[in-house]
Amino acid sequence: MYKIILFSGGPYRFEEFEEYVEDVGGLVLKKDRFSVSRGEYFLAEEIKALTIIPEEEEEQLKVIVKGIKGIIQELPVDKDKERRILLCILLHDSLTRNPQWMEKEEIEEKIICPCEIKLCENSPECFNNILEVLDAMVEMELLEKRENKGTEEYKIKK
Repeated sequence: MYKIILFSGGPYRFEEFEEYVEDVGGLVLKKDRFSVSRGEYFLAEEIKALTIIPEEEEEQLKVIVKGIKGIIQELPVDKDKERRILLCILLHDSLTRNPQWMEKEEIEEKIICPCEIKLCENSPECFNNILEVLDAMVEMELLEKRENKGTEEYKIKK
């Protein structure tokens, strides 16, 4: 199963954190950078990143985060949000393996059924929110979306 983790820390060696998350099959969903200043004086820059990682990688992630002087915390989420987040991982994985533009129906055909990771009890319900999740991934700038001959197509953003 996966865990939803919030990283907080500075930009120092943050790319190591991102690389590790991607290498273990996780995903950085959202990354925010902000600066702390007092008046006209710059004090610090901080990054907050919402990530998903496999449960078994949490201990190693803690070691990496400690080495780059950051902190992580697990975020509690309800079952509906957890399903959508897991569907986001599966969609990202599917679109990464097929980098060309794909329609929703093509994506549904190529995705590995989320039921294998106990996302839901029966297969037809797995895809009820697929369009909503795809559009959310476009908003998070993980995917690109275009209109082609009256249909919407998606692909991984480069």
